[in-house]
Amino acid sequence: MDLLIAPAVPEDLAGIAAVTVKAWQATFQGILPDAYLAGLTIEAQQQRHQSLFGGCGVVYHVAKVAGEIVGFSSGGPNRDPASDEANELYGLYLLPSWQGQGIGRQLLLAVAMQLQAPGRQGLFAWVLADNPHRHFYQRCGGVEVSTQSIELAGQSWPITGYRWSSAAAADTCVFNPDDYLETLGGRVFSQSRNAEAWRLVLLALERALSRARPNVRLQLVVGVQASGKSYWIEQTRAATNDTSCLYFDAALPRRVHRAPILALAARHGVPVTAVWVQAPVEQALARNALRRGDHQVPSASIEAVAAAFEPPCRSEGFVEVIEVNARQSGHEKAARL
Repeated sequence: MDLLIAPAVPEDLAGIAAVTVKAWQATFQGILPDAYLAGLTIEAQQQRHQSLFGGCGVVYHVAKVAGEIVGFSSGGPNRDPASDEANELYGLYLLPSWQGQGIGRQLLLAVAMQLQAPGRQGLFAWVLADNPHRHFYQRCGGVEVSTQSIELAGQSWPITGYRWSSAAAADTCVFNPDDYLETLGGRVFSQSRNAEAWRLVLLALERALSRARPNVRLQLVVGVQASGKSYWIEQTRAATNDTSCLYFDAALPRRVHRAPILALAARHGVPVTAVWVQAPVEQALARNALRRGDHQVPSASIEAVAAAFEPPCRSEGFVEVIEVNARQSGHEKAARL
C-alpha cells in the first residue's frame, strides 16, 4: 500500500468533500434519515470545507493511496467555550474500503501534532453517540468527558465529547487485533482476515514502540476471551489517565504466542508487564453470550483457550506479572508477582 499522509492543499478540497459524503452515507445508513443522507452533495461539502480551509489556526491532512484521497482529518482552535482543551478535532473520515487499516490513527495523530504549540495543549472532539466507530477515539487515547445534543436533520441527536491532554495522548495506546476485523456491517472473521488483522496490529504496535518516549511501558493484557480484558483496560485508563502506558489486548494463551510481542518491545527498549485477567470459564461463556452477535466467540474457542492457557511469568521477559480476578461486578487486583 503506497500510503501518503500529508498536509492538504486547496486542490485537495474536492476529494475531501467526496470522502465526507461517502463516509457519512455509509457510516450513518439506518441511523440518520435516508432523505438527509441522500441530500448530502459534494458541492455543498466542498463549500463548507473551503470556508474552513486556510482559517486562522485550521489544519487539514489527507491520506492518499496512489494519488487518490481516501481519507482526511481537520482541526483548529476549540470552538466549545466549556472545554479546557485549546484545540479541537473538526473531522476525521475515511472511505469505507480503507477503514480498519490504521490510517485513521495516523490522520488523528497528524492533526494533533500540528495543533500542539506552547500554551496550546490538549485536543477535544465531539462525536455522534450513535456513530458505530466512536470507540475508535477511546482506543486512540481519548477519554470520554461529556455529553450533550445537537440538532441535525430536524431532530435532536446525542453527541459524546472526548479529550486528549496532549498530542502524545492522541497516539494509539490500545492495540487489539479484533479492531482490524471491523467492517461497516460489523465484525467479520475468517482465517485470512484474522491473519491480516494480526499483521496490521503488530505493525501499528511497532510504530508506537519505535517513537516511544523513555518512560513508556507496555502492558500485555491476556486471558480467555470475554474474561474482561477490555473492561479492565478501560477502567484503568479512566482511573489513571496515564499517557505513558500502551496496552495490548488479546487472549495470547501460551508463551509462544506472547514471545513475538515481548521480542518487539525488547528491540525498542520498552519494558513489558503481563496483566492476567482471570475468570472462570462459566463466567466468560456467560459474558460472551451477552455480547453483540458479531462480537461473540464460539464457546468451543473459549473452552480451548482456557484448557491451553499457560500463566504468564517473569521468566518470559516480563518485568512484572499482575493477576486480576474478574468479578461479575468489576475487577479486583489480586496480586503482583
